[in-house]
Amino acid sequence: MPWVRVSLFVIGCLATAALLPMSIFGAYLLLGSFASDAPDRFQFLGWSVFGTIGVAGLVAAWVRLLVPRVRFQRSRVLRWSVIAALLPAMLVAAFCTVRFASIPMGWISAVVLACATFLLGATFGA
Repeated sequence: MPWVRVSLFVIGCLATAALLPMSIFGAYLLLGSFASDAPDRFQFLGWSVFGTIGVAGLVAAWVRLLVPRVRFQRSRVLRWSVIAALLPAMLVAAFCTVRFASIPMGWISAVVLACATFLLGATFGA
């Protein structure tokens, strides 16, 4: 439905603007920890893994929204890679929703969780 796609596009733009800088920084920390020889290189491993999962989830959500429906339905690899990236991202969003429910970040992650759930359901339906 066109209005659903437009709504998800607007929410996706807002969520990407809010979460992408943190996610990219987390992915950078993860890559830096593997490239470093410092004894405390894994100090921020939890946040860096969350950030990397966030980047993968955002990319998967945009792929699901922007790839034409017919092409998405024909490609098994595309469908399963979107599912593989959205599932961990949904777990991170659920964790953030529960953990940070009293601050605005919790509400952002609740909206992201709802959209990811919808996209995952649409992906399974495809």
